[in-house]
Amino acid sequence: MISKSRSIRYPSAMSQTPWKAKNRAGFALVTVLFSLAVLTVLLAVASERTMTRLQEASLDRQVALTGHTNRDTLRLSMALLTNNQPPATEDIRFQDVGGLIDLNTASPDLLELLFDDLTETSADRDAALRAYRDWRRLGRRLIRVEDLPRITGLPWQVTTRLHQIATVQSGRTGIAPDVAPLAVLELVTSQTGTRDQLSELVAPAFSTPPSNANYVIYRDGRLIGAVHAPQGGTPRILSSQ
Repeated sequence: MISKSRSIRYPSAMSQTPWKAKNRAGFALVTVLFSLAVLTVLLAVASERTMTRLQEASLDRQVALTGHTNRDTLRLSMALLTNNQPPATEDIRFQDVGGLIDLNTASPDLLELLFDDLTETSADRDAALRAYRDWRRLGRRLIRVEDLPRITGLPWQVTTRLHQIATVQSGRTGIAPDVAPLAVLELVTSQTGTRDQLSELVAPAFSTPPSNANYVIYRDGRLIGAVHAPQGGTPRILSSQ
């Protein structure tokens, strides 16, 4: 009896190629897409960092240029003041510090008026004034008016107001009505009106002589620094913003 053997057929390599090729192609596509996504993220991060560096460099140049311009303006102002000359341009203003409220030497009543102007409620005024007086009892003095918010807890926004009404360079207990700006006269008298009208209403207890030597300089309404410029004396820059 002759047995017939059955042959087993295995799938050939050619029959496996189509699905393997598809898998390889799909994997390659996913890899390419992932690489592109990573590259896109890296490029975005690099671009953002580059823009940040460019902006910082531009800001540094602008700050340096502004500082240089401020110092030039202060030097010109000293030359004009020592020769009793007016500002060179309309955007520059000289202010005798005697017309401002000195944060270091102002009388207690004048300081109270100042803090009342800087705060919204009497409780806020009393808290800020108490903090400042406690700080002063330690024998400390302000070097810049910008330091007052840090010491008293007042909002930093009051700095703009302080630049218009306060100083640390007059050494006076009061203000000189004849050279005080309108904002100071309104604060001291609690009235509104013209400078001439309000200067006559300043109480004698608040009236002190002008400095005639120390001045703060404003450009376009912004404080840029202070100078010591006595007539016939040696001028110098006291501070520069």
